[in-house]
Amino acid sequence: MPCWPSPIPSDFPAQWRDSHGSMISWNMNKRISFLLLPAFFLVFSCQAPKHRADAIKRSEEIISSFCNKAGIPGMAIAVSVNGKRVWSQGFGYADLEHRVPVDPATTLFRVGSVSKSFTSAAMALLYEKGLVSPDSLVQAYVPVFPWKNDSVTLRMLAGHLAGIRHYRGDEFLNNRFYPSVEEGLSFFISDSLLFKPGTRYSYSSYGYNLLSAALEKAAGKVFLTLMEQEVFGPAGMEHTLPDYSD
Repeated sequence: MPCWPSPIPSDFPAQWRDSHGSMISWNMNKRISFLLLPAFFLVFSCQAPKHRADAIKRSEEIISSFCNKAGIPGMAIAVSVNGKRVWSQGFGYADLEHRVPVDPATTLFRVGSVSKSFTSAAMALLYEKGLVSPDSLVQAYVPVFPWKNDSVTLRMLAGHLAGIRHYRGDEFLNNRFYPSVEEGLSFFISDSLLFKPGTRYSYSSYGYNLLSAALEKAAGKVFLTLMEQEVFGPAGMEHTLPDYSD
């Protein structure tokens, strides 16, 4: 069975293609691209060693091309099949000035929105301990969050169903330090909801900020301490660290 990706459908959106018809990111600013998906599909689908080697070589080409187009200085890739790691590799540099290459075993990256998955896991763990109720109103845990003429629950926040807005303009570049999760809510706490909670999906990083504040109150622990004790430690994530401000 060939290990190369299927041809891109003729009706694939034009904004996701380059001038040659290949898939590219429709928003390079987000640094997320469907170019990476064929790389994973190739490795996952190939079982024979030779075919897997061919797939990895092709994946290297795809990823290197993506990094060059997107201006990404470095990244690490890891692929597991049935719980076993079959490929991990670094691309580019962890330190451009000193030309230190990315090492998938030691180079640390900011996890960005992967932190939302960790936060959801923390909510599930607190639920198992009877410390949080997903269907409770957020005000039960974060009373400073004003009533918005509709019910906003933790479950809605976790599922991006609460109507809390996402970034506007260049807000994602904001590097202001907030001493606590709750203080960070001031950035959006007075804004109106985008829609009636529970009726639509709308991705929201601010919604997860609010969820983090609720979990912090439910656990009675600072959020980053909660994550270390409930998620990172038990999962054996020894190299996943909170991004404490200097």
